[in-house]
Amino acid sequence: MSKTNIASTVQLIADRQQLLALPKGQLVDLVLILREQIALLQSRVAALEKNSSNSSKPPTSDMPGSGKKDNSHKRNSRTSSGRQSGGQSGHEGSTRELVDNPDTVIACAPEACSGCGGALTETIDDKVIARSQIVDIPPIVPIVTEYQAIARTCACGHVTNGVLPTEAATQGTVQIGTNASSLLVYLNTAHHLPYQRLQQVAVDLCNLPLSQGTIANKLEVAAAAASPLHQAILDFLHGSHHVGSDETGVKVAGARIWQWVWQNAKASYYAISERRDYQTAKDHFGEYYTGCLIHDCYSAQNNTVAGWHQLCHAHLLRDLQFVVETEHSAWAYQLQSFLVRSQRARDHIWSGDFDLNQREQVIDDYYAQLAQFTSQQLLGKEAKRLQKRFRKHEDKILYFMTTPDIPPDNNGSERAIRNAKVKEKVSGGYRSLRGAERQALILSVIETAKKQGLNVLTTIQQLTAGETVSLFGAE
Repeated sequence: MSKTNIASTVQLIADRQQLLALPKGQLVDLVLILREQIALLQSRVAALEKNSSNSSKPPTSDMPGSGKKDNSHKRNSRTSSGRQSGGQSGHEGSTRELVDNPDTVIACAPEACSGCGGALTETIDDKVIARSQIVDIPPIVPIVTEYQAIARTCACGHVTNGVLPTEAATQGTVQIGTNASSLLVYLNTAHHLPYQRLQQVAVDLCNLPLSQGTIANKLEVAAAAASPLHQAILDFLHGSHHVGSDETGVKVAGARIWQWVWQNAKASYYAISERRDYQTAKDHFGEYYTGCLIHDCYSAQNNTVAGWHQLCHAHLLRDLQFVVETEHSAWAYQLQSFLVRSQRARDHIWSGDFDLNQREQVIDDYYAQLAQFTSQQLLGKEAKRLQKRFRKHEDKILYFMTTPDIPPDNNGSERAIRNAKVKEKVSGGYRSLRGAERQALILSVIETAKKQGLNVLTTIQQLTAGETVSLFGAE
């Protein structure tokens, strides 16, 4: 019986009696066709049910109106602490303290006696009975400094000309000074303000009209100064015990390219590439890192040369959650619990004076349990697919347990790469590839300065002024 005839038969069948009347061969064909159609529909439903809460897909890929209720599309892998939002009971609040050397002091002294009405004048017996201070910012008014080159004639008749400083060496021009230049770079790179908004801010806030060309020039100067620091940041990361990496798409003139990041708690290195492949990792991060690279399971990251690899548990938990939701898989649920337990166990075995031999025994036991998960016989299609990935990368799942400081997730990289999405939302992306590359250079310095506890604006001022910037102490 052909598939066409079977399909026609399915449409005509109205009740059980008609099914009973069909020959056995036609019933078998009908069941096989229906099973085929069910499998196809299940795969389509599974693909539609994938979202950022149960897979590695970014939140921006979630489909609107996907049937989720009660804002479940906002769910993430974090669990509730059970506490209400806001300050907790027993929390000590903080307030701004009075300074000892205010810029201005205004005495609020009585002019007449509240008893007899007599006039009161200042005496040595006056006492300060209350103090209150107001902190404010004065109106921002540009300060114009003019440099004049003076020619002086010596008694011998020789004329000697004065020389204008480098920053004002072009005669008859008006240059933008270090403070204003630094503010433009700071607002554009650290806060992602586009050129047009920067022009408006410069006028409204600083009374300083600027062209977009001026803004671009200041960014280019800062990027050139940041280039040596960019390499210094990469060198620092190469010497670190562990580094996390991630990548995301960004728009340049409407086209998609990729922003990459390699980072840890002390430094962040950003790079721009037109590709999302291993060649990019090779070109920027290199092939000689001997520490542990933390990442999701993307092939370019998996292939990056490193001493060890650690897969992000947050990604693995979301992938397992998808299998739990679509196939009600006990294996996926138990493996989720296992990964969470491994994180708690690592913190415990590396705390205090935990016995070294017992620690190694615990780690070995967890590796043995993982091997059981990867070798278990499964039925579900999605569970089998995910188990195959776990088996292939089995050595990258529990490596974090062997050391006290490697995180089991890549959340730091995801926070770092979020800058690209903020930039896209605020500015709509980049105008040119050079603009994106320039942003990566300066942003690397800014984010590293934050992690090093340095003042970001001060760091940018040093960059734009051509001063030495020390991100890692004496370098």
